[in-house]
Amino acid sequence: EEEDAARAKEARDARVAELEKERDALKKAADAATRKLDAADAATTAAKQASVSALAEVEATLRAQLAEVDARRVAESEKSAADLASATRAAAALESKLAASDAALERARARAAKDAASLAQSAALEEEVERLRAEAAATSALLEAATERGSDADADGGVSRRAESVARTLEARTNELRALEKKREEDMKASRAREEKLRAESDAAREALGEIKSKLADAESRLAASDGAAAAAAEAE
Repeated sequence: EEEDAARAKEARDARVAELEKERDALKKAADAATRKLDAADAATTAAKQASVSALAEVEATLRAQLAEVDARRVAESEKSAADLASATRAAAALESKLAASDAALERARARAAKDAASLAQSAALEEEVERLRAEAAATSALLEAATERGSDADADGGVSRRAESVARTLEARTNELRALEKKREEDMKASRAREEKLRAESDAAREALGEIKSKLADAESRLAASDGAAAAAAEAE
């Protein structure tokens, strides 16, 4: 019995030793697992912090870029608006100048029509001068014939007075015709010069107006593009 008790005790001691050894191994494994878990948690925390930091950096970069884009958009918008206002004022001024030039051109054309009426008056005077010359020639012929015959055909001086009257009228009409033709030539020359000047000014104004309208369209396009960029930036934000 003592021998059996000794073997049983030996077996228990061996079992206890084996269990303690197994316990120590399990404890070591548990400690290792705990360390790995702690390391994983630390890595996860670091990764989260790095991710948050990177996200904050990206967000800050995006906000800075958006602020820069917005500032540039505002500057471009203000410049485009200023260009647009300037082009609009210039276009209005040119249109006003063009309207004034067109009105002056119409007045020049009216003067040209008046010159045409003056030309008709000159033609009428020329006809009267020719008639008076013919009458003067006829009267002179009568006087010459009467003188050659020695008759008293002009005893009362009526034919002579008529001849003198016709001669004076002829001279007056001739002088009037010359003055009228001279004035008409001067007026027509001045009218042509004014018309050419006005036409040149109108052409220059139309050309400048075309350039201004082109710049105006470009400014409107830039302004629309700036507004579109602003809308896109606001949507992205």
